[in-house]
Amino acid sequence: MHRRSVTFRMCLGLFLTFACGFVSAAPVPVYQADQVGTYFREWLLCGPFPNTLPGDEDVTDYKHSERCVGFFGDLLESIGGEKNANPKDGEAGWYYFKSDSDLIRLNDIFDPNELVVGYGFCLIESPQDQQAMLSFGCNDGGRVWLNGEMVHEIHLADGRWLEKDDDYVPIQLKKGMNRLLVKIDEGSGDYGFVVRLLEYKQTVSELRKDLETHKHLSVVTLEDELTILFGTPHRIEALAVPGTKVKFEILDKSGRVFRTLFGQPGFLVTLPLQGIPEGDFSVRASFELAEGAAAVSEVRHFKGRLPRHNLPERLGADLALRDENGKPYLPIGTYGAPQADYETIHKAGYNFVVGGANDLDAAQAAGLKVGISMHGEGEKWLDSLRETVRANREHPALLFYMLFDEPGYNRADLMLMYDAYNLIHKEDPVHPVYLVITNQRVYGTFGRCCDVLAIDTYPISRGTIEGVGDCILKAYRLSDGDIPVWHCGQLFAWPADRYPTPAEHRMMTYMTVQSGAKGFLWYTFKWGQGSLPDDEPVLWQEHKRIMAELKELEPVIVYPGLGERLGTGNYFLRASAKRGPGGETYVFAVNTSKTETLTSKIQLPTTFTGEIEVWKENRKVRVEDGLLVDQFEPLGVHVYRFR
Repeated sequence: MHRRSVTFRMCLGLFLTFACGFVSAAPVPVYQADQVGTYFREWLLCGPFPNTLPGDEDVTDYKHSERCVGFFGDLLESIGGEKNANPKDGEAGWYYFKSDSDLIRLNDIFDPNELVVGYGFCLIESPQDQQAMLSFGCNDGGRVWLNGEMVHEIHLADGRWLEKDDDYVPIQLKKGMNRLLVKIDEGSGDYGFVVRLLEYKQTVSELRKDLETHKHLSVVTLEDELTILFGTPHRIEALAVPGTKVKFEILDKSGRVFRTLFGQPGFLVTLPLQGIPEGDFSVRASFELAEGAAAVSEVRHFKGRLPRHNLPERLGADLALRDENGKPYLPIGTYGAPQADYETIHKAGYNFVVGGANDLDAAQAAGLKVGISMHGEGEKWLDSLRETVRANREHPALLFYMLFDEPGYNRADLMLMYDAYNLIHKEDPVHPVYLVITNQRVYGTFGRCCDVLAIDTYPISRGTIEGVGDCILKAYRLSDGDIPVWHCGQLFAWPADRYPTPAEHRMMTYMTVQSGAKGFLWYTFKWGQGSLPDDEPVLWQEHKRIMAELKELEPVIVYPGLGERLGTGNYFLRASAKRGPGGETYVFAVNTSKTETLTSKIQLPTTFTGEIEVWKENRKVRVEDGLLVDQFEPLGVHVYRFR
């Protein structure tokens, strides 16, 4: 049976059968209200239940919306519904569970554990009526009921990580036993929840002390929409009267307010860019606190295309990176490489790593260069950035300056990124500024704050695999084709997910070659306890082979031009032609289907008739009047070469 095709009836039946196997019921977990700070590790659990609409069972990129019928439906009608839930161990599919960690990792408990929803239940005993602060984290969406009243809901469209203390929820405990019910849904990847109680007054006092952090305002343009987010989610509202709204004002460059709207702290407010004048403007947020004061934040922003500098000395008009002698070359790099592995990295085929300024000397000794990661925010960050550039701009191992990781996803300050970009160009006109972006909708904004734009489109288990090539092409289009676009690929296992297969890795790499990528790097070599060579030795060997091939193809990849898309007559087959420096033509062709074997025709940019070489395959194929016919296995890659 398919993991995502479980029905509600079958799921409930499985749990009823499971429950009947218990010899005796465990007690319902009870926590004492005065034991603040202790994470709740013992629960009654029930699930999993399906979370999908009919027909959505095989959707891999499942957004958390009204389609999550399990999350928004009441699945506990057999025990009186979610508001009246007071389950016992062994009753209607409920069972006792004790975790060996603070995080209740449902992906290790439930099967299936994708596109599902589940429940947790416990009791809180309070010696008196009192206020408390419930600390709650979940992946992905969560609902919380206390004594039948829903006191909290979080259901972000893109889900979120499983982290402690994400949400602070003020609650009112009654004297005696209090029923706590949580409901957690899941798309794919990590899955679970974490709960503890905190002392109310102390928590509020700490929040006030850190008000500057909790009144953070971010403004991000996503294509034709302006998105505004005020306040650390589920933090700052604990300082206000329940139900207080944030006042948002849009101001033109003269300071005149021309638009006012309201929203909730920690929730996106979206409005169309239409009506906002071109150029500089700002957004101001005001939030009334319980003691009568107001938390106010203001952020500069920009509508339109930010002016970009000429390319630095180490980038040519052909968009190829230059070495110290002005020779174009192909950058091949990785994230997550400790200094102890630099020799291994270099021998494997990499020529650069992403690291810190303190890695420059070790990298130089190993024959590598370094892209210096320089994340930060605020005016003090600009001062620190200036010092870092001045201290390292002459170092022979310096490759580029990386300003930020995924600024669209992480909602960075656009104008601060632009200030940093301008600062680096002033301090160092030689080395490029680098950004890596995952959200296609910000290519046209944050993509104006860099000289090299890297595109990461993982995890590959979500969405279509051909997205890696489409994103490269889109980035070139939105950046006017005047800066190089690099491929940043997935070489790690997303939480509760998997590594790409060797065939997927090869196909994606060559798809970005045919889309015009001028550089390559992958996340990652080592990540946490994971290591690519140790965890996936077959994939590691294939990766080294691919890097050797890229090095051999370096002259044609760095040669001017992005290639010409060729007709194939087949949706799954992508092909492009690229001229090399010696007059030869390379054709890069990939089958993006994971299941279909194709016999396809490729229309070459020539009327040539005869045989041409299939690169690295020790064979030739026949061409008639420029029409090439060949067979492609699922995810197959062929490179053809002719003059």
